[in-house]
Amino acid sequence: MKMLVLVLVVVGLVSLSNGREVASEQETLDRLNALLSLPQPLARYRGFSPLLFQWSDCGSKTSSLILQNLTISPDPVLLPGNVTVTLTVTLKEVLAAPIKLALTLKKKVLGFHVTIPCEDNLGSCTYDDICPMIAKIKCPKQFITDGLTCKCPFAAKNYTLPATSFSVTLPSDLPSFLADGDYTAEAKVYDAKGTEAGCFTLALSLKVKS
Repeated sequence: MKMLVLVLVVVGLVSLSNGREVASEQETLDRLNALLSLPQPLARYRGFSPLLFQWSDCGSKTSSLILQNLTISPDPVLLPGNVTVTLTVTLKEVLAAPIKLALTLKKKVLGFHVTIPCEDNLGSCTYDDICPMIAKIKCPKQFITDGLTCKCPFAAKNYTLPATSFSVTLPSDLPSFLADGDYTAEAKVYDAKGTEAGCFTLALSLKVKS
């Protein structure tokens, strides 16, 4: 049954209403967003094995940016609410602008991981230089204490963020795909020379408070 539903959805994405043969890019995007917006109870609430928070460093032996540890709680992450993060990162070489970030986000829909498209700089997007974005972030005191000022360039050293709680609010124009569900993400970071500096993956569950 699940496979039949998925096939029908896929057919809907590539088929065209009004007799046309090929859907426009916007129509395809709208249908994909509709698919991603389908209510998706977390696996743990449907009697299946829960998607527990997990992370991995998918970089190579030559990577200069290494994720040593990452914890995020509660699990699932409840939004809006307080999220506690612990982070340890090792940077072997100075990382200067421009720093490119390629982000791939997926949401589990009908049992399959569906890639969330990039729309309005949200989703599976590639950012040519995240330095201007980082500069706008209010740097946590713990970062500043450890010498991380949230500004490029970043010095080669070990960076540690002890368990720190952040209050996360949701915008009124919350993206339709950001709702209850199980998500996976892959982030690839590139240095100014275009060389992959690091690669990270994580899996987590989100639950939006009603």
